[in-house]
Amino acid sequence: MAETIEQWYFSLGWLLAILAAFYVTKVLLLEFAGHSLMSIPIINTLFAWLLALVMLPGTIVHEVCHFVAATFLFVKVTNVSFTPKLTDGGLSLGRVQFAKKPDPFRDALIGIAPLIGGSAILVPIVAWGFSFPMPSYFLGVSHLVTELSALRTNIDPSSTRDLIVLWLLFSIGNSVFPSKSDRRAWGLAGILIVLLGGALWYFVGLSPSDLLVRLPLSVLEIVNMTIFALTLVLLIDLALLTPVLMLALLLLVLAGRRRRN
Repeated sequence: MAETIEQWYFSLGWLLAILAAFYVTKVLLLEFAGHSLMSIPIINTLFAWLLALVMLPGTIVHEVCHFVAATFLFVKVTNVSFTPKLTDGGLSLGRVQFAKKPDPFRDALIGIAPLIGGSAILVPIVAWGFSFPMPSYFLGVSHLVTELSALRTNIDPSSTRDLIVLWLLFSIGNSVFPSKSDRRAWGLAGILIVLLGGALWYFVGLSPSDLLVRLPLSVLEIVNMTIFALTLVLLIDLALLTPVLMLALLLLVLAGRRRRN
């Protein structure tokens, strides 16, 4: 039991760290660099459609997850779009519109659906795309690094198939993190969950560790395989981060010089 709880806490802690890192890379890659490029009149329209094309698989997965969750929760959907649209807040790559705004709890569940569904899709993409047996448990960071190093030998940068798999991982992986509108109801839903957990702990004596150990081991294995796939996507982001930021800054400088001339 103690070993299982230790694995659960490591996995959940690493998952939170990965999601935090995803937020930072998303802000730098898709928001800072993206908004910088969108501010250049000469290329903003071309860049918008290029970004929409690169992110299309992720956009489809993201919006379909919203749609499926809304349908399951009996929230009527009036429109689903996968085309880019310029808004006051920037570039919207896709959207799901509801007939009526759902209550905060269902809104939070619909908002988190891409994180759950999109992350789950990453697992078979890595496993089948690279013919790699996904690790279902970790003994620590060193073990995770060892598994990632083993995967690296299965990736051939000169292979068209492997490049397509890497593109799908980048596109879908960077679309799983909920947008600002997806997170609008998380605060209230989080408070309700904390209150429910506190009530179970106080009145029933069921602690978080007790809840985790009662879950089937297969749930922990799925979480670990998801963590492995998300970590791989994060490494792809980090590899792209420097050149993309340098390109965005270079184009901004060139655009600024042109305006002065």
